[in-house]
Amino acid sequence: MPLPVMKIQFIFLSVSPDDAAQALQLLADWAYQIEFDENELNTEREVVLNEERIRRSDHAIYQSIYKTIYPNQNYANRMPIGDSKTIKSIPLEKINAFYQREYQAQKMAILVSGDINPRQIETQIKKKILMPCQPAIMPLTTQAQPQSISYA
Repeated sequence: MPLPVMKIQFIFLSVSPDDAAQALQLLADWAYQIEFDENELNTEREVVLNEERIRRSDHAIYQSIYKTIYPNQNYANRMPIGDSKTIKSIPLEKINAFYQREYQAQKMAILVSGDINPRQIETQIKKKILMPCQPAIMPLTTQAQPQSISYA
């Protein structure tokens, strides 16, 4: 039986301690508060299609760069910007469904380090991200303990 495919995306936010609450609000917005507008979608389609046209004119350069940066990946053959036919025709409902499926607080892992008050940041995470999210989520820990892993 094949193993399930696991997608991992890392987003790094480097902010001052004074801006931590605002950065957490941004993560919370990504997790469950984004709303899509048909007019904005159409505007963004044009932006993406224009980017695709620019990349197509320099396709050989991009292809060479991506083959070097991402060996054995499909990026060199199919640019991550997507297929222009799909970009032109994808309905708003499909975008909403994708967002609802993929961008959820339950799928987020938040690591905070730096000159911060651990209890204060934990309270902010619970208030901004965990509280609105009803399903059970692993409890927060404010102190990571080193673990020894044996591969023998």
